[in-house]
Amino acid sequence: MDRCSKCGVRAEAAMYLGFSKKPFVVESLIEGLKDPELSVRLSCLSALGKIGTPEAVAGLRLGLDDPVPEIRQVAGEILSKIEAGASQA
Repeated sequence: MDRCSKCGVRAEAAMYLGFSKKPFVVESLIEGLKDPELSVRLSCLSALGKIGTPEAVAGLRLGLDDPVPEIRQVAGEILSKIEAGASQA
């Protein structure tokens, strides 16, 4: 399996963890934000957004400091959606 294939597997795994919405996966997803591959980090952000716990939100905030502008933008968008949902509740 080449490097790119492994990236796809890691990105898919992060997506599935997000679909589970299990709080115990948050730590692994936060660790995934350190992955060198953009697709993996984006999947981890998306998964953290689906989970939405305070711990997941804290992980999303880490994305705001990522050196890649796309990661910072996506983290900000997800956080805005979560905060908008919280203010409507």
